[in-house]
Formats: sequence, structure tokens, C-alpha cells
Amino acid sequence: MELLLRPIRGMGNMAIRRNNMEVSVVIPNYNGIAFLDSVLASLEGQTLKNFEVIFVDNGSSDGSCSFVAGNYPWVHIIELPENYGFLPCGQ
Repeated sequence: MELLLRPIRGMGNMAIRRNNMEVSVVIPNYNGIAFLDSVLASLEGQTLKNFEVIFVDNGSSDGSCSFVAGNYPWVHIIELPENYGFLPCGQ
């Protein structure tokens, strides 16, 4: 299984950055573009700022990855080539 991880501009070394996070929010997605704006805007407005968001896309065809990359550049995106379901997203 090949994972496509998009680099995030201005974030430096993600491995180092992750070591300092209190919380990692993993969002599994399959064609869920209709829900992404409200979910990510809510996370963006949280008072806890020491967290990261990892968006795991399961081969969506609805433009979810482009939407997240264009509107929420602070979100780490992992694009899977097909729908592997929930379990691989949480590992």
C-alpha cells in the first residue's frame, strides 16, 4: 500500500513537530466533502492549540483532498489510493 503524504508549507520537519503535540486528531474520509468545512472549522476554533489534524482520505472522488489542501493548509493529508476502510486510518 502506497501512502501519499502532502508536505505542509512552513511546518518544518513533521516528525519533530509531532513529538510536541498534545493531541493528534485523525479524520478518516471517503467522499465526505459535505462535512469537511464544519469539522475543520470547528477544530480551527478550538482553544487548545497544541494539536495536529491528520486527514486520511480513502480514495475519494469528490475533491475532498483538494478542498482540504486549499482551505486548511495546516492539516496533514494522507491520500490512500483506494478505500481501505476505517481500521488502516487509525493505525
